[in-house]
Amino acid sequence: MKKDRKACLVLVLLLVFHLLNIFFWFNKDVWPVGKDYAHHLRMNMEFIREFPVYDDWRQIVFISMNDNPPLYYWTGTVLWFFSRSYQSLFLNSSLYLFLLLLAVYGIGKELKDRQTGLIAAMLCSFSPGVYLSAIQFNLALPTAALVSVIVYSLVLVSRSQGRRYWLLFALLFVAGMYTRQLVGVFILGPLLLTLFRLDRITWKAGLKGAGLLLAVILVLLPYYHVLSPEHHMVKKMSITGWVHESNIFSLQHLLYYLRIIPKQVNKLNTLLFAAGLALLFLKRTYGDKLILSWIIPPLVILSFVFLKFPEYTTAVIPAISLAAAMLLTRIRPAWAGLSLVGVVMILNVCFYFKNFP
Repeated sequence: MKKDRKACLVLVLLLVFHLLNIFFWFNKDVWPVGKDYAHHLRMNMEFIREFPVYDDWRQIVFISMNDNPPLYYWTGTVLWFFSRSYQSLFLNSSLYLFLLLLAVYGIGKELKDRQTGLIAAMLCSFSPGVYLSAIQFNLALPTAALVSVIVYSLVLVSRSQGRRYWLLFALLFVAGMYTRQLVGVFILGPLLLTLFRLDRITWKAGLKGAGLLLAVILVLLPYYHVLSPEHHMVKKMSITGWVHESNIFSLQHLLYYLRIIPKQVNKLNTLLFAAGLALLFLKRTYGDKLILSWIIPPLVILSFVFLKFPEYTTAVIPAISLAAAMLLTRIRPAWAGLSLVGVVMILNVCFYFKNFP
């Protein structure tokens, strides 16, 4: 119990540290808004202005441009309701930071121990792809947060297989799919891995699972029943993103997401991840396989999609942080591992203050 309290205290202090820096940045009145972010912000502002006159539930569900799911915009609207300021929408992503850190800590704790969870949460929070997304009005951080909590629910399912954990997974999956379609890509590997680990399924359990699946589909139908696969899949195979090379099998395309990892998690954490990745292949426990299934399938799938942006793979940063944390906590003797953790954290804080706006 005391260890849990200490871990919670560390997580709270970590969150307070980041929130204070975000509020200091917020008071600077300097808005690093890119084109894509500006579109998301404009759609949320228009939704807020038009909300009182909406007389059709479909106008509330289909909020944004390009048919992005509405949950992120709903939370932005709630934030505006309490602050009555459009500037507060820039803090919307930071709300998901707390959810992300809790989920990463929980996964690390369940897969190994509290120390692993805390180290992973700290590494994740000091990754540029995370803390820079926390001050942008985009879907990168919410996607990472929802994917992380869904994976956490799958870890709980693998531990207990209780009905309440399957219900938790179903609720979180619905929330994730109402946040961004990419969530399905990132949880595909962990979900299949967890299903293969289940005990022998009885007819009764199978019927309950089918009923739960049907319920999830029905809840998602209000948004997903009108989506065009041609628009969301085929067109994205031909739209240009950061890579302008026309051949999808070129090295520029196939290695793009691997090349940007150092920018997403900094070079030091990339080295730790590379070493940790080798250990994951060697150890091959459920936790090791889970992290691999969280990283490899999405990177492979998205590498064969022509449209490429760094924020598309922000949701693998928690898994990268967990891989690095697994490495650090496996170093023996223990004092050497703890000393290395201290050095790594100090350097991460230095990199943070160097790069934070």
